[in-house]
Amino acid sequence: MSDGRRMGLLDFAYFRRELALDSLVELAAPEDWSSIEDNPDHNHPMLYFYLLNTFKRVDEQDKIQYSSNGRSACFNTGLRTSQGRHIIAYFVENRIPNKQEWFFLKWILDGAPELAEFSSIPEPATYVTDPAELQYPRGAPIAADETKLFEDLQSLLEGPAYTEERRARLSHFAGLPVAQLREMISTSLERARNSQVKPVPQWFFGHIQFLIPLRLGDQFQADFAIALRKEGDPRPGRDAVTLRAVGLLTLAQGYTNARLLKKPAHDWIHPSSGKKLRAAPTQTFEAVRESLGKAMEVVDKEYTEAAGPDYAAEVYLKMVNDILGHIDRAFDSLRRDLYDWKTILIAFLSAGIPIASFLLTQWTYSLAQLPLAGLAMLCTWRRVSDKRKIYRRLLLKIDPDRKRLESERDLCTCKSDPEERVRCLEGLRDEIQDLYDFVDRYLVSPLAQ
Repeated sequence: MSDGRRMGLLDFAYFRRELALDSLVELAAPEDWSSIEDNPDHNHPMLYFYLLNTFKRVDEQDKIQYSSNGRSACFNTGLRTSQGRHIIAYFVENRIPNKQEWFFLKWILDGAPELAEFSSIPEPATYVTDPAELQYPRGAPIAADETKLFEDLQSLLEGPAYTEERRARLSHFAGLPVAQLREMISTSLERARNSQVKPVPQWFFGHIQFLIPLRLGDQFQADFAIALRKEGDPRPGRDAVTLRAVGLLTLAQGYTNARLLKKPAHDWIHPSSGKKLRAAPTQTFEAVRESLGKAMEVVDKEYTEAAGPDYAAEVYLKMVNDILGHIDRAFDSLRRDLYDWKTILIAFLSAGIPIASFLLTQWTYSLAQLPLAGLAMLCTWRRVSDKRKIYRRLLLKIDPDRKRLESERDLCTCKSDPEERVRCLEGLRDEIQDLYDFVDRYLVSPLAQ
């Protein structure tokens, strides 16, 4: 049993990192825990630090459960399976003397027989008492010590890089003039002041902060994250809320901190977000991008001309429903394209004719065509395999976004006050914009290069 001292996961139990993380990734709902910033020799580093920080929080909140006989312990990881079931870390007594008290045995799900040993199912860690704490105060003034931010940037540019691409990118920026780097920091802060960024909340040493992107080169790719601390009290009669830029983080650090609260809604924070998908069917995704862009133009125009909150709410609701319908139609098209077995069969038959001719007739010209047939079959298989990998990635990204957008739409429509409904639906515009940016950045723009 615990003696009441606060400790880390690695002090609490013997934890086999490699095996434990691999099995957790397989069990949990699909999520990209990879990072271009971390050492490739260590698997799933962001997931590893997520677990360390989660354990620290559940320990602070006394949410680690111990069995009635004192021979096992468990805590809720905060992660879930694709079916929404809680994933729980299960420990047994460590029989090796002079080592940690507990031994990590396996991951279990809520409802598992092992939980009968405990008085209750362990609760996940919590970080806020009021969801409003996670709302970014748009329009709040931002104060910053840009000299401090520049010093942080210099340290990060001199930090480790584990891939040639990242090493070259950091070296390039490290060689830029000081004035140019300072200007990039100022531009990022100015975009935040003008509400032109997608902030992501993070949990940092017991406080909620907000992350905004620092882009040094590519306007579509974040390189680091600027942390903003909220100061003041938003309640009437109190000091006005201000934001203060307090430092820079790598994207991997930012994503890990943000993931403690929830899976980030915006894609820029993910440290593998610079990777581009290729070989996607261009016309399909150009249609998606065009539809999303037109919908946003329409809603902007209609909202400014709206006669009142009831009408504005109807406009936003129509936009969300149109987008959801279009995404569904686009995915139907993608699935049909992916599983178009007629095309695959024709390709294989065309490649197999020389082989069949050789086997049946032993003709000399067929022997000469044999290598070409093999190459054609290999290319066909590679094309199908690459297409499936791309679609899998798309389903992981766009499908959860579609479901979240649908859920948030339903929550908004339940609000009885028209003005409240407008504000809620207007907030969904960021979700729409995020989908638009994803399609434009990963699918259309790379293919146009």
